[in-house]
Amino acid sequence: MMVDLTDVMDEEIKREVLKIKNLDPEKPEYARAIEGLAKLYKERVTHYVTDVDADAKADAAKDEKELNEAKIRLEEDRLKLDSDRLELDKRRADIDQNKVDAEKARDEIEKERLAIERERLDIERQKNEVEVKRLKHEKSEGWVRVGLDVCGAVLKTAVETAGIVVPVLFYGEWIKEGLKFEQTGAFTSGTLRTFIGKLKPTKK
Repeated sequence: MMVDLTDVMDEEIKREVLKIKNLDPEKPEYARAIEGLAKLYKERVTHYVTDVDADAKADAAKDEKELNEAKIRLEEDRLKLDSDRLELDKRRADIDQNKVDAEKARDEIEKERLAIERERLDIERQKNEVEVKRLKHEKSEGWVRVGLDVCGAVLKTAVETAGIVVPVLFYGEWIKEGLKFEQTGAFTSGTLRTFIGKLKPTKK
């Protein structure tokens, strides 16, 4: 256990004071005792000042240490705050980028939708063109069939008419020629009638 020098000096001063009370002020021992007590007081004060100064320095060092620790903690908090702010800014930038990417994706989807719609319209237009061509072709075929039917009917009528007209003409020519032969005496009236009867135009 360490002995406190302050306590030792205090005890020594008490003893010196009690000793001085028992001395005769007129004797030299009293003056020497007073002088020794003064020196002892001076040492005690010096020691007290030294202790106070040491305590003050210790307290100042402690305060400075605590202040430095507080500064360090404050700096650490500031750095953490800056780090959190940077992280927040990064997240905000990521969110903004995600918004941009989402907008770009929507634009791409819209472009693809429009392209598909244009392709659908092109296909529809081509179908319509094919349908129009088909209708025109059917219409043309209809007119061709009508024309062929008309031509066929006309040709049939012409053939039928020719079947009547040609024999009539031929019949008329033979009658005319037969009359000439009868006048010249080449054919008799009976022979002419029999021959012309075989040539009489009829519709089969």
